[in-house]
Amino acid sequence: MLRAGKVLLPVLRRKGDLAEFYKVLNVSKSSSLKEIATSYFDLAKQHHPDHGGEEEVFRAIHKAYRELKKVHKGGAIDFVEAELSNRVPPEDAKLIFGDEDEGSYWEKKKAKIRALLGEQKFAIKGKGDPWSGFLYRVQEAPHMTDGFSEFYCLYLHAAYNSQALNTTILEVIDYMVDKTYFIHLDEKKADKYEYDWNDDDDDFILISLDGIYKQIYIGRDMPIEYGRTSLSLQPIISEVVEDFQYYLE
Repeated sequence: MLRAGKVLLPVLRRKGDLAEFYKVLNVSKSSSLKEIATSYFDLAKQHHPDHGGEEEVFRAIHKAYRELKKVHKGGAIDFVEAELSNRVPPEDAKLIFGDEDEGSYWEKKKAKIRALLGEQKFAIKGKGDPWSGFLYRVQEAPHMTDGFSEFYCLYLHAAYNSQALNTTILEVIDYMVDKTYFIHLDEKKADKYEYDWNDDDDDFILISLDGIYKQIYIGRDMPIEYGRTSLSLQPIISEVVEDFQYYLE
């Protein structure tokens, strides 16, 4: 058994041992998929190696979530996991979401968040947990980051479509480590990417995409090139557009 804080997490060896998967996520057989997903993200946030957790424990949590999700969706899911990559979009890629113009509101927003985080890191250097009280301060004053306060999440900054590679590319920023990544989604496998959707908040959407260990935060002020959204076959793109249109109505 692996001890992680007050939670005992068994080392999973047998793919079919559902009882252990339920124990890992602290859920029961009667729990809904939403309850399982909520528990997964709570545990993943707590035990991720980026935040001092053990990689073995985190992998056990991730595996348990994958297997229980299969059970709740019929047991025969032929899905494809997404991956974070450093590979930038190709030259032919057309912008769907976001705004690349220098000095634009969208670019200024990114710079503003980075400046705020840099200021905070400098202010508390050598004084313990750099995030202690910080998220609360930001949530109390959302104008400081134009509403973006979920720093554990990946922040969707742009989306592109490449006809040459037949892919849709999501550009995401992890502000906790100040890195930009890209998620390349194969158009031929557009219906094979599994994701969960949370639009309970009026200011943003949270998407959980299989294979990505952090949720993706999408601000509802994101610019959209409506004439290009049809270029992508990804359901995740059409859902964002539909959600934005519904929200505006």
